[in-house]
Amino acid sequence: MFEQRVAIVTGAGGGIGLATCRALSRDGFYVVVTDITLERSLAVAEELQGKAKGAMPVKLDVMGSASEIAAVVEGIFAHTGRIDVLVNNAGGSAALLGKITDFREAEEATWEWVLRLNLGGTMRCAHAVLQYMLAARYGRIINLASIAANGLPGRADYSAAKAGIVGFSKALAMEVG
Repeated sequence: MFEQRVAIVTGAGGGIGLATCRALSRDGFYVVVTDITLERSLAVAEELQGKAKGAMPVKLDVMGSASEIAAVVEGIFAHTGRIDVLVNNAGGSAALLGKITDFREAEEATWEWVLRLNLGGTMRCAHAVLQYMLAARYGRIINLASIAANGLPGRADYSAAKAGIVGFSKALAMEVG
């Protein structure tokens, strides 16, 4: 089994996720690069392979069911024997759907999608890694939120999701910290 620390990064195919993977890799982590498309995960993992202690590309849709995400995490654990860090980075606003609007004009399907992606994805991924971290009596879960947690006009759904992540993080820390 792995002697080095193992970090899972969601939404790792670009932007903050990619930068996080690079930083973890530089710090000596074996990085599990997850993204909604395997192609994006592969590209990042290939970049890290040449510079690091190792990387593993994994297709992971944080909007999947808790059992689907748990199965992916179980596979990661079976391969590595440990999960030390989870970086919940995957997320986005209604802009990904081309549907930024004031809340009074928003569609329920849109705000449910934003909540499921951001808050739900964070919760499902955290839930999936907890058993491994608790058994090891070690683990770090890093949940990315946003200044939007304080409220942004035209993004009430995104603001609610990010504020939810802040509250979830605090409550989870009290439960298992």
